[in-house]
Amino acid sequence: MQLNKKRAGIVKAVIDKWQEDEVIDKETAEKLHSSIQVTPFDWKKAAAWCFRFAIVCFVIALVSLFASRWFMDILKILADLFSYGVGRFIISAAVTGLFYFGGFFLRKRAPERVFRNEALLFMAVLANAWAVGELGSLLSRGSGHFSLLLLLSCLMYGVIGYVGRSNLVWIFALISFGAWMGAETGYISGWGAYYFGMNYPLRFTLLGALMAVASLSLRQEGTFRYFFSSTLSVSLFYLFMALWLLSIFGNYGDSSWRHVKQIELFHWSLLFALASFAAIWLGLKLDIKMLRGYGVTFLGINLYTRFFEYFWDAFDKSIFFALLGLSLWLLAKKSEKIWLLTEEKFGRVMDD
Repeated sequence: MQLNKKRAGIVKAVIDKWQEDEVIDKETAEKLHSSIQVTPFDWKKAAAWCFRFAIVCFVIALVSLFASRWFMDILKILADLFSYGVGRFIISAAVTGLFYFGGFFLRKRAPERVFRNEALLFMAVLANAWAVGELGSLLSRGSGHFSLLLLLSCLMYGVIGYVGRSNLVWIFALISFGAWMGAETGYISGWGAYYFGMNYPLRFTLLGALMAVASLSLRQEGTFRYFFSSTLSVSLFYLFMALWLLSIFGNYGDSSWRHVKQIELFHWSLLFALASFAAIWLGLKLDIKMLRGYGVTFLGINLYTRFFEYFWDAFDKSIFFALLGLSLWLLAKKSEKIWLLTEEKFGRVMDD
C-alpha cells in the first residue's frame, strides 16, 4: 500500500495503537508495517494543482484570444460566410462541444483520472457560458431580458449534468437557476428593490428553503440520489447566506435599514437561529452530516454577528475585544474538553 509521508505516519500510529491495545499481535503488526510504502512525492496533490493552474492559464489564453490578430482573421473569414456574430457563436459552440466530448469520453475510458476529467468538464462549463453569451448577443433585440440566457444555461447544464452524471455540471445548473430567479424577478419588477414585497435576500431564503425541502424529499429517488449531496449543499448555501443577510439588513431594498434599530430586525435573527436549530435537528434525525455542519456553522455566525451589532458601539473597544476573546476562549476550552473525552473513550483521534 503506497501512502504519502503524512498518511503513512497516521496508519503506522494506528497499527502501533492496535498492538498496544492487543487488538493485533506483534507478528501481524510487523506484517502490516512492512506492507506500507512511503511515496517520496505526493503526485495526487501535484496533479490537482497543476490542473487548476492549467485551467487558469486556459482562461487567460481565451481572454487574450480575442485580442489576437489571427483570431480576428478567422472571424473575418467566417463573417464572409455568415456574419461576425454567427462566426463567434460557431467557434464558441465548437469549443464547448469539444470540451464536453473530451471530458465525458475520457471519463468513460479512464474514470480513475478524476482531476483531468473534472478539469475538462470545468472548461466545458466555462465554454458553454461563452457560447450562450454569444447566442444572446446574436439574438439580442435590446430588451435587457438576459435572464432568459441564464435559464437556457440552467437547462443545458441540468440536462448534460443529469445525463452525464456529473455533479460539477449539475452544480452549475443550480447556480444558473439561482441567478435566473434573481434576474427574472428583477426584470419583472423593473429592477426595483422588491418583488411581491420581498427584497433579494428574502427571495433567496424562500428559494433555498424550497430547494432544500425538494432535495430531502427526493434523496432516495432513483438517479437523483447521485446528485443529492451537491443539491443539498447549494440549497443550504442559498438559504443560510440569505438568512444571514436578512438578519443584518432586514427586508429593505435601500439604505433605509441604516436608520432602523437593531432590535427591530431581531425577528430575522430569530428566524436565522430557528433555521440553524432545525438543520441541526434534522441532521441528527436523518444522519446527514452536511445538515448538521451548516446548522452549527451558521448558528455560530449568527451569534457572533449579533455580538458585533449590539455591542460594537455600546462597549469600549478594549472591553469589546476582551469579551470576544473570552467567548472564543470558552469555546476552545469546551472543544478541547470534548476532544479529550473522545480520546479517553475511543482512543487517540488521528489528524489527516
